[in-house]
Amino acid sequence: MFWNGVECISGILVVQDVVQNPEMQALKDFFGDTSSLPDNSEITAHTAEVLRLVDSAKIPKGGWVGGDSWFGSTSTAVEVMNKVGVNSTQIIKQNQHCFPMKPLFAVLKARF
Repeated sequence: MFWNGVECISGILVVQDVVQNPEMQALKDFFGDTSSLPDNSEITAHTAEVLRLVDSAKIPKGGWVGGDSWFGSTSTAVEVMNKVGVNSTQIIKQNQHCFPMKPLFAVLKARF
């Protein structure tokens, strides 16, 4: 399996990372580093993968990257901005650490 990055307008593949077994993935850059979150938790696999893809794609500071729900989290958004200076947008579905999903959902239910 491959994780890859594609330039949105042209559709050209710009970066690709081979997914290896968990032990090998854990040896790659950024995995397990201390995060910038208030609890100083470790950078997880999905965040490390985004950081590697952004770094390999040579996205300039101030650029933008988007990701689906496997990549999306508060941690990913914070680390991509703090470590490489790139803006990001992701779908947050399961990786909800430090994301106020319950309060936001309660507001949506109350309004509608």
